[in-house]
Amino acid sequence: MNIDYIKTILFLLAAVFPVLLILRSSSNNYRKFLSKILLVHLVLLFIVTFKLHHLLRSLFNIPNTITYILGAIPFIILFTKHRAELKTKEFLLFITSIFLLATAVIIDLLSDGKLLIIPDNDNIEEIFRIAGAFIWLLFNFLLYSRLKKI
Repeated sequence: MNIDYIKTILFLLAAVFPVLLILRSSSNNYRKFLSKILLVHLVLLFIVTFKLHHLLRSLFNIPNTITYILGAIPFIILFTKHRAELKTKEFLLFITSIFLLATAVIIDLLSDGKLLIIPDNDNIEEIFRIAGAFIWLLFNFLLYSRLKKI
Protein backbone atom coordinates (compact mmCIF):
# COMPACT_ATOMS: atom_id res chain seq x y z
CA MET A 1 0.00 0.00 0.00
CA ASN A 2 1.32 3.39 -0.99
CA ILE A 3 2.14 5.61 1.98
CA ASP A 4 0.17 8.52 0.45
CA TYR A 5 -3.02 6.51 0.78
CA ILE A 6 -2.52 6.25 4.53
CA LYS A 7 -2.50 10.05 4.92
CA THR A 8 -5.45 10.47 2.58
CA ILE A 9 -7.52 7.84 4.39
CA LEU A 10 -6.72 9.38 7.79
CA PHE A 11 -7.64 12.90 6.66
CA LEU A 12 -10.84 11.70 4.96
CA LEU A 13 -11.86 9.72 8.04
CA ALA A 14 -11.19 12.77 10.18
CA ALA A 15 -13.38 14.91 7.88
CA VAL A 16 -16.35 12.63 8.47
CA PHE A 17 -16.72 13.80 12.08
CA PRO A 18 -17.25 17.54 11.45
CA VAL A 19 -19.55 16.72 8.52
CA LEU A 20 -21.69 14.55 10.78
CA LEU A 21 -21.84 17.34 13.35
CA ILE A 22 -22.82 19.93 10.74
CA LEU A 23 -25.62 17.66 9.57
CA ARG A 24 -26.99 17.45 13.12
CA SER A 25 -29.52 20.15 13.89
CA SER A 26 -28.23 20.56 17.44
CA SER A 27 -24.83 21.80 16.29
CA ASN A 28 -26.02 25.18 14.96
CA ASN A 29 -23.93 27.02 17.55
CA TYR A 30 -20.79 25.35 16.23
CA ARG A 31 -21.37 25.63 12.45
CA LYS A 32 -18.72 28.33 11.86
CA PHE A 33 -16.23 26.44 13.97
CA LEU A 34 -16.94 23.16 12.18
CA SER A 35 -16.84 24.87 8.78
CA LYS A 36 -13.36 26.18 9.57
CA ILE A 37 -12.28 22.68 10.59
CA LEU A 38 -13.51 21.42 7.21
CA LEU A 39 -11.55 24.19 5.49
CA VAL A 40 -8.44 22.98 7.31
CA HIS A 41 -9.24 19.45 6.08
CA LEU A 42 -9.40 20.76 2.53
CA VAL A 43 -6.06 22.52 2.90
CA LEU A 44 -4.51 19.38 4.39
CA LEU A 45 -5.79 17.23 1.55
CA PHE A 46 -4.54 19.61 -1.13
CA ILE A 47 -1.10 20.24 0.35
CA VAL A 48 -0.23 16.99 2.09
CA THR A 49 -2.06 14.43 -0.01
CA PHE A 50 -2.20 16.02 -3.46
CA LYS A 51 1.16 17.81 -3.02
CA LEU A 52 -0.15 21.20 -4.14
CA HIS A 53 3.15 22.82 -3.18
CA HIS A 54 5.03 20.71 -5.77
CA LEU A 55 2.44 21.40 -8.46
CA LEU A 56 2.51 25.17 -7.91
CA ARG A 57 6.30 25.16 -7.89
CA SER A 58 6.57 23.23 -11.14
CA LEU A 59 3.75 24.99 -13.04
CA PHE A 60 4.03 28.57 -11.81
CA ASN A 61 7.43 28.69 -10.09
CA ILE A 62 5.74 29.55 -6.77
CA PRO A 63 8.07 28.64 -3.91
CA ASN A 64 6.95 26.02 -1.43
CA THR A 65 7.34 28.60 1.33
CA ILE A 66 4.55 30.74 -0.13
CA THR A 67 2.23 27.74 -0.51
CA TYR A 68 2.90 26.62 3.05
CA ILE A 69 2.37 30.12 4.44
CA LEU A 70 -0.95 30.44 2.61
CA GLY A 71 -1.87 26.94 3.76
CA ALA A 72 -1.20 27.90 7.37
CA ILE A 73 -3.77 30.71 7.36
CA PRO A 74 -6.82 28.45 8.04
CA PHE A 75 -4.94 26.85 10.96
CA ILE A 76 -4.13 30.26 12.41
CA ILE A 77 -7.74 31.42 12.02
CA LEU A 78 -9.04 28.23 13.62
CA PHE A 79 -6.55 28.55 16.48
CA THR A 80 -7.11 32.25 17.19
CA LYS A 81 -10.88 32.50 16.72
CA HIS A 82 -11.99 29.19 18.19
CA ARG A 83 -9.39 28.24 20.78
CA ALA A 84 -11.83 28.89 23.61
CA GLU A 85 -14.26 26.33 22.16
CA LEU A 86 -11.74 23.53 22.59
CA LYS A 87 -11.41 21.54 25.78
CA THR A 88 -7.91 20.78 27.12
CA LYS A 89 -7.55 17.32 25.53
CA GLU A 90 -8.85 18.59 22.17
CA PHE A 91 -6.49 21.55 22.31
CA LEU A 92 -3.50 19.33 23.09
CA LEU A 93 -4.34 17.00 20.19
CA PHE A 94 -4.81 20.00 17.87
CA ILE A 95 -1.45 21.50 18.86
CA THR A 96 0.32 18.13 18.64
CA SER A 97 -1.05 17.51 15.16
CA ILE A 98 -0.03 20.98 14.01
CA PHE A 99 3.44 20.50 15.53
CA LEU A 100 3.94 17.18 13.69
CA LEU A 101 2.69 18.57 10.37
CA ALA A 102 4.78 21.72 10.81
CA THR A 103 7.86 19.59 11.51
CA ALA A 104 7.30 17.79 8.19
CA VAL A 105 6.98 21.18 6.45
CA ILE A 106 10.17 22.49 8.06
CA ILE A 107 12.10 19.37 7.05
CA ASP A 108 10.73 19.73 3.51
CA LEU A 109 11.70 23.40 3.26
CA LEU A 110 15.16 22.91 4.75
CA SER A 111 15.95 19.90 2.59
CA ASP A 112 14.59 21.52 -0.60
CA GLY A 113 16.76 24.55 0.10
CA LYS A 114 19.74 22.26 0.72
CA LEU A 115 20.14 23.85 4.15
CA LEU A 116 19.79 20.49 5.83
CA ILE A 117 20.92 17.22 4.34
CA ILE A 118 19.05 14.31 5.88
CA PRO A 119 19.42 10.88 4.36
CA ASP A 120 15.97 9.57 3.44
CA ASN A 121 14.35 12.89 4.36
CA ASP A 122 11.22 12.10 2.31
CA ASN A 123 10.48 9.10 4.53
CA ILE A 124 11.07 11.16 7.67
CA GLU A 125 8.68 13.83 6.35
CA GLU A 126 6.08 11.15 5.64
CA ILE A 127 6.39 9.73 9.15
CA PHE A 128 5.68 13.18 10.61
CA ARG A 129 2.78 13.71 8.18
CA ILE A 130 1.19 10.35 9.00
CA ALA A 131 1.62 10.96 12.73
CA GLY A 132 0.07 14.44 12.30
CA ALA A 133 -2.81 12.96 10.30
CA PHE A 134 -3.43 10.30 12.93
CA ILE A 135 -3.46 12.87 15.75
CA TRP A 136 -5.73 15.07 13.61
CA LEU A 137 -8.12 12.10 13.33
CA LEU A 138 -8.05 11.67 17.11
CA PHE A 139 -8.71 15.40 17.57
CA ASN A 140 -11.74 15.25 15.28
CA PHE A 141 -13.08 12.12 16.95
CA LEU A 142 -12.71 13.60 20.44
CA LEU A 143 -14.40 16.82 19.32
CA TYR A 144 -17.20 14.82 17.70
CA SER A 145 -17.67 12.74 20.83
CA ARG A 146 -18.14 15.85 22.92
CA LEU A 147 -20.27 17.92 20.53
CA LYS A 148 -22.67 15.15 19.50
CA LYS A 149 -24.03 15.23 23.05
CA ILE A 150 -24.87 18.92 22.83
